[in-house]
Amino acid sequence: MSLVLSVLLQLGFFLLVAGPIAAGILASQASPPVSTLARHYLVLSWLAYGAATAWCLWTCFFVRSTGVGIGNGIFLIIAIPLGFIAGVLFSVWRATDRDTFV
Repeated sequence: MSLVLSVLLQLGFFLLVAGPIAAGILASQASPPVSTLARHYLVLSWLAYGAATAWCLWTCFFVRSTGVGIGNGIFLIIAIPLGFIAGVLFSVWRATDRDTFV
């Protein structure tokens, strides 16, 4: 069981942390076909982070707490960095659009 969990954590790290960094670099410096694929990856990453932020905010404010443990307010603390990363990804995606600068 722990092997499967470690593989999933590595995959998640590469898809949601290392992948957007590499896509941001490729979107700004690569040739147009590669740059287009990197921009699509940035959009998908932005949507994933946005969905995670929305889920955390939904859970924080609209899901009834069980009354046991730390409560649902902790999801607000998790939503803040997720939303910040989503904003950075959106900014990088918009900045690498070559059609608007020509």
